Amino acid sequence: MMIHVEQRLTVAEFLAAMRKKYRDIHHFRAYVRAHPRDLAAKLDLEDFESYVDRPELQSETMERAVSLIPVTDEALSAFTRQRLAMLEALAQGRFGSVRQLAAHLGRDVHNIHADLQLFRKLGIVEFERGPGNRRMPRLVAHSIRILVGRPSLERLDAPRGMALLVHTDESHET
Repeated sequence: MMIHVEQRLTVAEFLAAMRKKYRDIHHFRAYVRAHPRDLAAKLDLEDFESYVDRPELQSETMERAVSLIPVTDEALSAFTRQRLAMLEALAQGRFGSVRQLAAHLGRDVHNIHADLQLFRKLGIVEFERGPGNRRMPRLVAHSIRILVGRPSLERLDAPRGMALLVHTDESHET
């Protein structure tokens, strides 16, 4: 089973994001060859190759996996009741800072920051710079699903028994 974290965006936004991360198709393919365990990047490359020469689809909405995480006790423990409440708050509104989010939830700012960092590593949230160089948390994922079975892994010939798979912006340094 896999935890599948998805983002909803237009094809044009997806192509722009991939060009920003990888520059061009050659760098993108090189990254995927160099990081064979990054299944989300493999899926992104597949989508990129199918959409790049199809301008008629630029305004279409698509879903892309920002993280694929094997279901383990450790992975499931990331989704506590308090952390899910934080994700729900982020889904319903924007917060000008981590401190503002903590106040809204009635939780300690340091605990909220740690939870946000965990979800940033999983590709679920990101930070934007706000006024006064504040870090504003923003929800990136539009859905988090648990997929039964291993269709993605077998289709991509990934090795069995892999560790936690994370697909984040920091993993795309070339």
